[in-house]
Amino acid sequence: MKILRSLLALLLRPSRVVQAHGTTTRSQTHFRGRTDTVALNSSTFTYSDNTDWTQTVDTNFRVRFCIQESGGTGSNDTYTVMYSLNGGTYTQVATSGTAVIVVASGNYADGDATTQLMSGTGTFVGGVGDDSDNVIPSAGNISLPASGNTEVEIALQIVGSAVNNGDTIALRVYLNTGPTAFAGTYTTPTITASKVTNNQAAHTAPHVTIAAGTHADQWNSIEIMSAGAVSIAAGTHTETKEKVALHTAPVVAIAAGAHVADTPTRIGTHVAPVVAIAAGTHVTKHDNVVQHTTGASSLTEPSFRTATHGTTGTISRPTGTQTDDGLIAVVVAYRDDDNTATPTITPPDGSWVLVDTGTVQINDTEHLWGGAGRLSVYVRIATGSDP
Repeated sequence: MKILRSLLALLLRPSRVVQAHGTTTRSQTHFRGRTDTVALNSSTFTYSDNTDWTQTVDTNFRVRFCIQESGGTGSNDTYTVMYSLNGGTYTQVATSGTAVIVVASGNYADGDATTQLMSGTGTFVGGVGDDSDNVIPSAGNISLPASGNTEVEIALQIVGSAVNNGDTIALRVYLNTGPTAFAGTYTTPTITASKVTNNQAAHTAPHVTIAAGTHADQWNSIEIMSAGAVSIAAGTHTETKEKVALHTAPVVAIAAGAHVADTPTRIGTHVAPVVAIAAGTHVTKHDNVVQHTTGASSLTEPSFRTATHGTTGTISRPTGTQTDDGLIAVVVAYRDDDNTATPTITPPDGSWVLVDTGTVQINDTEHLWGGAGRLSVYVRIATGSDP
């Protein structure tokens, strides 16, 4: 009977139900960086999803993170952002005193809700933007749904005095309690600090790279050039706005037979005469001639013939006269009787051309007389039948 009563007691005792609970598993699955120039929920980002970048020190930038739950259990949490300098221990970002600091954005208010801009899976719950204390959110918590996701964004600066140029900074979101790292996985941004020494007093390259054939005008600021400021091809010229440091060839190469205008071209050194003049040609007043390789023309020394006094006279052509030579006749007529009337000169045949004539006064001091005279100059081209 005792055994039967014990069995009945066991059967009548209420059973206890044991309920199994899962574990919340959080992961940082996406990140994206941008400049601090747009609204919190703008779709404009400076960098692509999960892409590292180089960041100028002492300049605001923002990073958005996607927190994904994969354990099947939701949670209510606050978060904080941690940084690692050059692979070192993760340190909590503060408002001052650390290599990375949280800063005021000016493009959103601390605690403003986020909308979904990244590729989390499951149910999305809005997170917040932080720009004050690196407690996300500053008041309350974020209810991360089971197998769901949220997004948080923070405004930061890399402190120039705390880093060297080229230092790397990794960023991760932790649980604010502790702080404690997520149990899941991290997709971590690596940001390279860009820090210019001495306000760019030393340059490894020119301010402006000028391709051959182009020119630098007065608005280009060039300090150090590895070659001439302007590479000038033969046949081109420089204008007033061009600043030329070194030329490997003459400013202008002038071909034989060409000439130089008055103002547009400035010539320093010529490898050939400005104008090459062939034998038998002539030079006009518009040509600037520096050097000739041949004479302007081939000339012979002239010879002269004279006539005696009288009312008429015949002058034979000079010995050696050839066809197409130039002949010049100078005729002087005067009176020897103190007559003041100007004499008349009858010109030779029509092939002679009068080029000049005028009156003269003839004075004979030996015989003490004087009279009026005339001087005329005639020219013609010799022919084969000249006397």
